[in-house]
Amino acid sequence: MTLTGPTTLRHPARRDLRSVRPDRLLRGSALAALVAFAGLWIATGPPPATDAPARVALVADAGANPEATLAAARAWVARAERGGGVEAAVRVPRTAEEAATDVRYFAAQGYATVVAAGPHARAAAARVSADARHRGTRFEPRPAADR
Repeated sequence: MTLTGPTTLRHPARRDLRSVRPDRLLRGSALAALVAFAGLWIATGPPPATDAPARVALVADAGANPEATLAAARAWVARAERGGGVEAAVRVPRTAEEAATDVRYFAAQGYATVVAAGPHARAAAARVSADARHRGTRFEPRPAADR
């Protein structure tokens, strides 16, 4: 007795697997969906951690006693950094040109706030704050005694 008979189903002829390809439209749609999903995932992902401290700069005119001004500026930096969350930098210019250079430097470096103490630094901050390139920096004028 043979196991093969007229009721046995025969396998259809084997097709060449290379001839069975997905439709180009289907493939393009799948690729577009994948790209859209990846873009959505990137766009709605968690925001980057912003543990970086706020950057604050002090530009204080040297005045008649540059050593005292520098000591006061260092004390200001120590108080600012002691509170936490702040990275402070200081410049003590002797001339109006140095004050303008220092204020422009801090604004160009992306400092969040530039505190300008003294007449030369305040005038420089007023000129630089009018420049559209430094809209991300806040300028705070202070009198020379209020360092």
